Order: sequence, then C-alpha cells, then structure tokens
Amino acid sequence: MNQTTIGQNIAFWRRKAGLTQEQLAEKLGVTAQAVSKWENDLSQPDLNFIRQMATMFGVTLEELLNGESAVPVVRVADEERREKRIVQIQVKEPKESVAVRVPVTLFRSMYESGQLQDLVEGEEGAIAGFNAVMEMIEQGTVGRLVDVETEETTVCIEVVAYEG
Repeated sequence: MNQTTIGQNIAFWRRKAGLTQEQLAEKLGVTAQAVSKWENDLSQPDLNFIRQMATMFGVTLEELLNGESAVPVVRVADEERREKRIVQIQVKEPKESVAVRVPVTLFRSMYESGQLQDLVEGEEGAIAGFNAVMEMIEQGTVGRLVDVETEETTVCIEVVAYEG
C-alpha cells in the first residue's frame, strides 16, 4: 500500500479485520456515514478515533496513517484474547488466489491431529518451519508470521485478533 490516503488505509485495515463499516462505527460510537466519509476521504477522523482504530486493528499509528509497513509488526495477544484469534493463510499464484481463515482453536486441533503437517508433504525443513509457526501461535502471537515469495507463488500466514 504505497502512497495511500488515510481513508484508503482505514478501509484496508477494516476489511482485513473482517469488519463492516457499520460494525466499526458501532465499536467507535459513531455513525456508519462517518466511517464512509473517512474511507472516501470526505472528512478525517479525530485523533482519538485514529488511536482506537490502530489498537482495534492491531497496527501502529504509522501503518494506519501511511499504509502497510515494510516490516510487519508482531505482538503477543492479551491473555484473555488469545482464543479470539484467527489464522489467515493466503496463497497467490498468477491465475489463482486462495485465502483461508481458521479460528486458532480449530487450527490447534488440526495441528494436534496431524492434518496440517500432512499438507506440508513431509519435507524436513518445511515441517520444522511449520512447527515453529505453530509454536508462535501457541505463545499468543498476533501479526504476520510468514511471508514467502517466489517467482510464481506468494504465501502469507498471519494471525489476527477478532472481536466476537
């Protein structure tokens, strides 16, 4: 997200958090029309709302104001919110893109049953890397954990917090 407006950034992070304009408005105590105006750059939110949104989306003020940072921010979720996380796996290829969102609790049970390791196809380095990712998830990590990019394929594994 290079050279974007604050409105575009709010829309980007809101969608990434899986929220509608109405849901974001409700959480902030404003109208959906106010959020729409912000996202369309017809007005700008008060600094307090910017701070609240950055916290809600799990991003820095810099990221919210100026776009996605070059270095992903990874943090540890509060103890009471650790089960309220989603593992997002996105795979992009030239002609196809797939995104999967799985609650951490389901991801954990799939891992414990061996289903996720089977997907790695048994490569020794891949399994060790996958186990490291699972360990980070178990420790409560929130943020982008893995970015792999080749000529043909991009893979991103990210853990996001959700309200619900």
